[in-house]
Amino acid sequence: MRQEEKTELTRERILQAAMREFGTNGYAATKVNTICCKYGIPKGLL
Repeated sequence: MRQEEKTELTRERILQAAMREFGTNGYAATKVNTICCKYGIPKGLL
């Protein structure tokens, strides 16, 4: 898999995780740390 493909997959994974949390908790109540811990995304990627 090429680097561009990996980057796009990672981006989609982050966006999907964020949208799930926003839908569940609302924008104001969603924390970056929650997204990172719950979905196994390193904070450095955000």
